[in-house]
Amino acid sequence: NRIELIFNSKEGKERASRLVQLFDEFEKEIFKRGFAKNSFFLLVTECVLGEASAQFRKAYQKEGMIGLEPVHQIQLARCLMKTGDYKNAKEIMEYSKSFQKYNNEIRYFEAECFYHLGDEKQSRILYRDALLNDPSAIRFEMINSSPLNFAMKSIDSSLSENDLKEYLPVYCLENNLFPEVKIYSDAEGQKFLQEIQRLEENLNSKSEKYSFKVKCRLTQLLVTLIDISFRKNPEFKDELIVKLEKYIIKVLSINAIRNKERINK
Repeated sequence: NRIELIFNSKEGKERASRLVQLFDEFEKEIFKRGFAKNSFFLLVTECVLGEASAQFRKAYQKEGMIGLEPVHQIQLARCLMKTGDYKNAKEIMEYSKSFQKYNNEIRYFEAECFYHLGDEKQSRILYRDALLNDPSAIRFEMINSSPLNFAMKSIDSSLSENDLKEYLPVYCLENNLFPEVKIYSDAEGQKFLQEIQRLEENLNSKSEKYSFKVKCRLTQLLVTLIDISFRKNPEFKDELIVKLEKYIIKVLSINAIRNKERINK
């Protein structure tokens, strides 16, 4: 049945997209059941996504990059990443960003590419920023880099997938796995403050089942503001630390935050 779906689709981007969709279903089932990604899985990945990449190349040769819709560009980048071609995947995402500036999935893929291309520091900065903006957009099956791969294996497996996405950045901050922070503008800092105020109001009005998510978001925002306030406004930093102590999910080292100046790069 699946083979018929593949061969009934038109060669080029249509067939490539179908292959990626079918592989997604396969990989999600593997992840859901907790199966190890052994040599068989790697062989399937190389065969299916290698063929998908070849089909995308046919479309590119016929229509050029402009002929690939944004969704196809993302799919092609994923195929290249899964088969180890991070250099070309990063180039495609650079092109795709001009059409999808606020696509959160691209942020995560770009962070993963930087790690495998040797810039681990930039990878951490991009991952931290992406998780701050939209933790729900992360795709666990695409992570094959530190520190997130380590963190995912260390976190309590009883968490639901949605809760894991919310708690993952908090765990990384708790364990100083994101020592660097992006340089944010004053305007962005103000937006963070507004979001904190909104979340605090939600925490008082929402039911208990939403409190975990809200506290995770508050922790991320507060620690980020603390990190970027060390040089700009030390007194404001202390106010944020007091606020952070109200919402912390686990025992984040407040003393470490007080005494350690994180790298603002």
